[in-house]
Amino acid sequence: MLISATLGIKGLILLCLGLLSAALTFVTNWLALIPWRKTRNQHWTERARAYYPVRIAATSNIWVVPALLTITTPLFWPEVSPHWMLIVVVTIVGAILGTIPMDREVFSRIPFNDLLR
Repeated sequence: MLISATLGIKGLILLCLGLLSAALTFVTNWLALIPWRKTRNQHWTERARAYYPVRIAATSNIWVVPALLTITTPLFWPEVSPHWMLIVVVTIVGAILGTIPMDREVFSRIPFNDLLR
C-alpha cells in the first residue's frame, strides 16, 4: 500500500512539474514577445531585429527551465522525488509544449500541423 501511494505521489509530482514547466515557458515567452508585437506594421528587418532576443530567450528556456526544476525538486521533496532523469524528460516536454503558442503567434502563416513537424 505504501509503495503504490509513493508511486502515485511521484506521478503527481511529475505531472505538476510538466505543467509548471509549460506554464513558466509560456509566460516568459509571452512577456518576451511584447517588443516584437509593437513592430507589427514595420518593415520585416525591424521585426526580425525585435524577434532575435525572443528566439534566444525561448531557446534558453527549453534548457534552463528543466534544469531549474530538476535541481530544485529533490530539495523540496527529497523522500518522494522522482528519479532526476524522469524529471528532465517531463520538464523538457513541458517546455517544448510551452513554446508552441509563441511559434503559432510568430509564424501564423504556417499551418499548425506543419508547425508541429
